[in-house]
Amino acid sequence: MAVTNHQDPAAYTPCFAPQIFTATSTQTGAANFTYTVVCTDLLTSSSLTYSIKKRPDNKLAFDAMNFSTQYIEHYVPNNSYGWQVCTDAVRKIRVNIGETYGGSPAYASGTNQDYYVWNAASKWLDFVNFNYTDFVYEDGLMSTNHVQLSPFTTAKTYSGKSLFLYTLGGTTPIGGIDILTYNSEGSLIGTSTISNPYAATANYYEKYVCIDVGYKGLSNIASGLVSGTYPIITNQVASYVVKDANSLDPTVYKTVTVETECKYDVYTLHYLNKDGGFDTIHFSKVSEINVQADKTFYRKNPYVMTSNTWAYDTFTQQEIALTSTTQTRLKLNSDWMSETEMDYHRYLISSPRVYLDTTSGLIPVKVNTNNWFVNKKFNNKVYSITIDVEYNHIDTYQNG
Repeated sequence: MAVTNHQDPAAYTPCFAPQIFTATSTQTGAANFTYTVVCTDLLTSSSLTYSIKKRPDNKLAFDAMNFSTQYIEHYVPNNSYGWQVCTDAVRKIRVNIGETYGGSPAYASGTNQDYYVWNAASKWLDFVNFNYTDFVYEDGLMSTNHVQLSPFTTAKTYSGKSLFLYTLGGTTPIGGIDILTYNSEGSLIGTSTISNPYAATANYYEKYVCIDVGYKGLSNIASGLVSGTYPIITNQVASYVVKDANSLDPTVYKTVTVETECKYDVYTLHYLNKDGGFDTIHFSKVSEINVQADKTFYRKNPYVMTSNTWAYDTFTQQEIALTSTTQTRLKLNSDWMSETEMDYHRYLISSPRVYLDTTSGLIPVKVNTNNWFVNKKFNNKVYSITIDVEYNHIDTYQNG
């Protein structure tokens, strides 16, 4: 056995990004030589073995992305309140680069190389300078890195709407958050703490957690999950701050304004962002609902023999509905946004997972708008978004 590993992915790597391994061997001149790469998902122990021919320069270059993406899911808490584990959104992958060679080819194992992947992606130009510490939360005595998987520190929320906070914990996951509520005059009303029950876990797959910190999430959270002021949200709350509960380094995650007395129905979308969390965007201006029906018919002979009389009457149908379905589409219009918001929310049109937030829960939708104009202040002083979405389901009605 003489395989030397030269390159492997970062300790935490976006699952939907390159996961490159390189290696060399001193046995490449032997008969029947191939590199033998064994990839294993350590949570399920599922594995695949790849036999890869040597490159012209005798080296191996292998990308494990196609393997790891089979085991990753996206997680959003639907009507779940308090801290939630992002189930199957982070996995530990093991790659072993060995070799097979000889007249009667024999396999020789290499050295295990372990790393983590989570349900994130990275733009082509960004991945060149990827640094996992920009995404992985740490809260140790020697190292603190209180980061969340969203760039926004200011947000709005509405009655019955959610807003999500995601953290991917490394060695030491997030211990909890403090909620500081304020009235319309800016005076502090209360302070509430929501501790993370998974903070002491030794399981890596329980260190990726999220929580609904929107109006809906904080209004419905059980009292047993909160210490300090309860209920968190009352009619007097005009805004609140969400910050890390660590007293040594109380990082502010979000400053949230509670919006009331909306003139139009507010449509809220939550979409999977490139960092693995779900970002929120509200459409509070007048929107349009369009229901498109699609029916197929077949023709029927209207004549009926009755008492030796071959006839029809005015009630007889000649065309019968074989199928009848409807598809609901929405044209949504946002309020004015900042240049930064406009630039970031462009990921909405490329997101593979989008939900419409309703009082009863989240409904999967599809964004039909496929272009986005990235505006700048010197082009336009104010910005808003108009997009077309449609429900992910089709309603089916009676035939006949």
